Amino acid sequence: MYPERKGSCDYIARAMEFILHSPYHVKVNDVAAAVGINRSYFSRLFQDIVGLSPQEYLMNRRMEAASTLLTETNQKIYQIALTVGYDNPMTFSKIFKKQFGQCPSAFRKAAAKELLACGQTKTADDAFITCR
Repeated sequence: MYPERKGSCDYIARAMEFILHSPYHVKVNDVAAAVGINRSYFSRLFQDIVGLSPQEYLMNRRMEAASTLLTETNQKIYQIALTVGYDNPMTFSKIFKKQFGQCPSAFRKAAAKELLACGQTKTADDAFITCR
């Protein structure tokens, strides 16, 4: 591995660690600053190494968290939107639908229906149990 490539991987490893321990509303600028490089350079490195832009990666992380919250809690959709870093529930719903092919409420209903079909019950405190 070229020395500059190894250093680049170190930046991305530190960025991933920072993202893992950050709230969902963390921004690309925050991540770049945390690893000590400018946003433009960070974005290029991230894209080259991870295969997604940092923005896409953060959005995917938010959407995965939202899907978990939709299936494991009874939180209102606007509350989930705020939790995963979206101030506007409509923006959240639009992005969620693009990612999962259905709006958050339909996603939640489909997950609940799947649980019922499996003979499972779901409450706000229960963990999501998938069919086996």
